Amino acid sequence: PTYNIHADIISTDQICAERLPHGVVDTFTITYQGTDYHPPGATFSTLGGSGTGCAVTVTNIDNTTLGILSMVIESGGTGYQVGETLTVLGGDDEHLATFIVNSIEGS
Repeated sequence: PTYNIHADIISTDQICAERLPHGVVDTFTITYQGTDYHPPGATFSTLGGSGTGCAVTVTNIDNTTLGILSMVIESGGTGYQVGETLTVLGGDDEHLATFIVNSIEGS
């Protein structure tokens, strides 16, 4: 586990620690662009992997297929592992975009 130690120590006997979330998606690689994601700037939930709560914001789409060319992590969620494949909800149900988690925070 990762802990955040606060600097406001009242005495040498008292340390305030708070557990940071683990498995927060940090970096990723798009493995399939999918189709019908619009408009650019929209935020979509994800499905898959061992975690929950990951959401992405689409920053650029293909003008013809409306597939995702680039996106950023809006919320990294918690509980994910490197190498997991996540699916981006909100596009054409038969052609949903996917990405692989390359790195996580808080591990």
